[in-house]
This record gives sequence, structure tokens and C-alpha cells, in this order.
Amino acid sequence: MVTGYSAGAGAASLLANDVFTNYFPNAGSKTLPVDAMLMFINNRHSISADVWKSPPEISAGIKTSNIVLDSLTALRDDFGDDVTILFDCSARDGELAKAQNLFDNGKPDIVRVRDRLIIICCANEAF
Repeated sequence: MVTGYSAGAGAASLLANDVFTNYFPNAGSKTLPVDAMLMFINNRHSISADVWKSPPEISAGIKTSNIVLDSLTALRDDFGDDVTILFDCSARDGELAKAQNLFDNGKPDIVRVRDRLIIICCANEAF
């Protein structure tokens, strides 16, 4: 099992293929539960390739502004039914919600916006 939440969800989704392929190739069960990291940034592929200097096999799978969804899709493409992917989005991630609002609106305040799922909702407040 490879897992992570918050920013760790991004790391887990990006590195799961490497972990399953190079460290546990004979694992009978490959499971990846991740909790959110719903941060939408339009130039994710460029950030991965040019800023983070990620290996091409990681950067190649990043095609949209949603790095976790892209990584999970690539993982499913590579492993098919041999991998179980669990994805949820809890409201615990207040700091990433602040960062997303900073990217979207230029200020790190948490606001309620119902069309952006739970990411903008305050971490300890009922939605």
C-alpha cells in the first residue's frame, strides 16, 4: 500500500508506479488510497519537468491542472485491474485550501465556494 494525504497525496500518486514497479514488483495487492491535494495549477507539466526536474516517466503523465487525477489515471493505465485506487477529498486540508484560493483570487483567505468541491471550505467548519 502506498498512501498520503494533503500534499502527500500528490507525492503518493506520483511515486506509486515507481514503488510498485521497482520495490514491490511481486506484490499480490497494489493499493493506493489518497486524500485530496486538489490544487489546480495550469502549468503543472512545466512545473514538474522544468522546476522539479522530475524524471520524464513522471512528468509525461501530467496533462491537466490536476496532478493527482493525472497521476492516478496514468497508474491505472499502467497497472489496470492489478491496482486498487481509492480517492477521497476531506475538508481537513485548510492550508492547501488557502494556497488554492491564493492562486485563484490573489489572497490566502478561505472562502466558501460551492462549485470548487470541498477544497475552499474551512478545514474545521461544516460545509
